[in-house]
Amino acid sequence: MQDISPPFSVSGTLEAALERHRAGDLAAAAPLYDRVLAAEPLNFDALHLKGALLRKSGDAKAAVAAIEKAVAAHPTRSDSAALNLANALFDCGRFAEAAAQYVRALAVAPNDAVAQARYADALQMSGDASGAIAGYRRALALAPGDSNSWHNLAHALQKADRPQEALEASKRALALRPDYSEALNACGNALVSLDRPKDALAYYRRAIAGKPDFAELYGNLGNALRALGLREEARENYDRAVELNQAGASKELSVAYYNRANLALDTLDHESALADFERAIAYDPESVMANLNAALTRLQGGDFKRGWPDYEWRWRDSGLASSRRKFDVPRWTGEADIKGKRILLYAEQGFGDTLQFVRYVSMAAARGAHVVLEVQAPLRRLLDGFAGAAQIVARGEPIPQVDFECPLLSLPLAFKTDLDSVPAPLGYLKAEAAAIDTWQKHLGPQTGPRIGFVCSGSATHKNDKNRSIAMRNMLAIAPEGMAFVCLQKEFRPRDAAFLRSRRDVPFFGDTLADFADTAALIANMDLIVTVDTSVAHLAGALGKPTWVLLPYNPDWRWMLGRSDSPWYPNMRLFRQKHIGAWAAVLDEVGAALRTLPPTMKPAP
Repeated sequence: MQDISPPFSVSGTLEAALERHRAGDLAAAAPLYDRVLAAEPLNFDALHLKGALLRKSGDAKAAVAAIEKAVAAHPTRSDSAALNLANALFDCGRFAEAAAQYVRALAVAPNDAVAQARYADALQMSGDASGAIAGYRRALALAPGDSNSWHNLAHALQKADRPQEALEASKRALALRPDYSEALNACGNALVSLDRPKDALAYYRRAIAGKPDFAELYGNLGNALRALGLREEARENYDRAVELNQAGASKELSVAYYNRANLALDTLDHESALADFERAIAYDPESVMANLNAALTRLQGGDFKRGWPDYEWRWRDSGLASSRRKFDVPRWTGEADIKGKRILLYAEQGFGDTLQFVRYVSMAAARGAHVVLEVQAPLRRLLDGFAGAAQIVARGEPIPQVDFECPLLSLPLAFKTDLDSVPAPLGYLKAEAAAIDTWQKHLGPQTGPRIGFVCSGSATHKNDKNRSIAMRNMLAIAPEGMAFVCLQKEFRPRDAAFLRSRRDVPFFGDTLADFADTAALIANMDLIVTVDTSVAHLAGALGKPTWVLLPYNPDWRWMLGRSDSPWYPNMRLFRQKHIGAWAAVLDEVGAALRTLPPTMKPAP
């Protein structure tokens, strides 16, 4: 132990240390704290203040250790150390623990705007966007002129999928600091989320002018340009983002490669896309979207061997959070013997996904399993009595005790499906005979071929602008003598107005109670012509002749370069030859319709 001789005093030495500490002379303060601790190893003030000094010196881990030692020795004084401990924990990346300490600090000093903002930061970093939003608003109520808090609030709002509010918060930050590059970037991001990429360009370019080495800006600008179809300029910005990130953080470089890979996919350049996805994964092996998009690219290209295993990355996609389920039984991966066992097979994504992959139910039953099938409620009546399903429940209804579980879109992996073994039975779904008769009466006497059509899907689908077609354009191809019947329930305002003007086109809207009704209506058609929606899968599963109109870069399940589908033998695919070029597709469909016989026998 250090030799302590008069006139040493603990209180005097602490006072001298604190004076130097406050003056910023950390090198002089540190040995004074050590002198106190040599005499009194558990001195609360010396441990606490030395912890604060260590944090300022850049050693957050040692700071946490010192302050926690002080708190452990003097628990009744822990609240007075809460703020410094919170800051040190934050610097160590222990955000949830930091948030708890900020709560204690704010109980002592509720009007500390800086502590309130740091508390919100900790919540945001720990994934609690809604808590962070509330925290930033409290901080701004105390300090409305804090541009950083406005910007951080915008970031939290963007993460919470509230882009309009994020835009407003970013603009408040810019009103306080017009050259705030991060806030300009946030404005651009919010505008892109609001489907206003053209407006976003000006913000990104202003941000780059003020901070030309800010790599993230080039990636975001590239995304806006890509959304506008300006692919060459987008590529230049993605290349710049890659260049600037070479010496930076690996995750940022991963994002740069990921963005560039998606641009290559727009033009179906699989080789370049997969090369950049692999680079993205190399720099960030845990990148969910890079791994998932690489899987989808392989599936689209027919590489099922690598595609199905990698498609399991979807379960880590935040966009599928509502689809994740937790069961107290093991996931069936195809290896375990399920003969005599009860297995739950369940819908996980959209209606079309369920209709496509429910075909695997009979394969599980063929292995001797007692299959419990859980589906979305609108599909429940259609699937009643489905082959292979011992029991069917609607989502939300009680699930019986089972031994295994497997989501429907994991079944191709479990059954090791490749292109040569895609199960493609013709007409594996059936419409109810009574319902078919009912809809025949609604339709009235048939005077010519009936063509059921769908021109658009759900407006909330992320790729809807690429897959949907204006109804006016779809009906323009209808040959004389053919009756076009609208099969969809949802309409864009312009389509709804147009349909009201076409009294010759039957549509039934809310009269279609569920998919069983739609199936019965489809059964009364001679042919289905549809964009990529759930109706395409329903008609395909019913075995009805179906023509599907596809964008240049279609959903992975339609694959590439073929006019047929391995999943549906009754299907013909019409593909865009150029991005966004629907006119040529419609001309091709119209020509094909004109080759049909003038009379077609309705399906039984």
